[in-house]
Amino acid sequence: VKRARTRLPAVGEGAFRLLAAIAVEHQALTQRLSSPEPGMARLAAELRRRPPDGPLVVLGLPRGGVPVAAEIADALEAPLDVLVVRKVGVPGQPEVAMGAVATGGVEVRNEAVLAHLPRAAALFERVAARERVELARREATYRGDRPPLQLAGRTALLVDDGVATGATVRAAVVAARALGASRVVVAVPVASREALA
Repeated sequence: VKRARTRLPAVGEGAFRLLAAIAVEHQALTQRLSSPEPGMARLAAELRRRPPDGPLVVLGLPRGGVPVAAEIADALEAPLDVLVVRKVGVPGQPEVAMGAVATGGVEVRNEAVLAHLPRAAALFERVAARERVELARREATYRGDRPPLQLAGRTALLVDDGVATGATVRAAVVAARALGASRVVVAVPVASREALA
């Protein structure tokens, strides 16, 4: 955590405490995810026991969510696709999300973090612009020339390997709705207290 403080010299003491708390929570979440297979199996079993209503498309959030989504899609015998989302991280603390960008021009801002950063709007735009370029590159890599599965009138089951701040998943939910999903369900094997609040 001390290294984080030296990387964020322009951030005030209150903001540092918030960012440090988020970083510690993320580190704990990452450690719990070091072996996600048991959580994946339990999640797939629960979804098989109580599947979401209606016609279903399982959407994995690359990268970590895709293996989890594949297991769930297989268990539910449902079509699988990806929904590309990129976290917009704080410089020097990239795992702390200022927000996220997603397919379809979707942008979500984490106001709780942005409120503590100097020149937050300009900082967000600078990092988000870089993430939009990476989002387009990854979308082309993952999808190639295949069109995305149609979500209109279907339930989108968004799957990731875990949720730390929730910004990425919130952007994915907004993107799925914008793409026409009639219902959006999020399934993850582990989540932080902050994301569940």
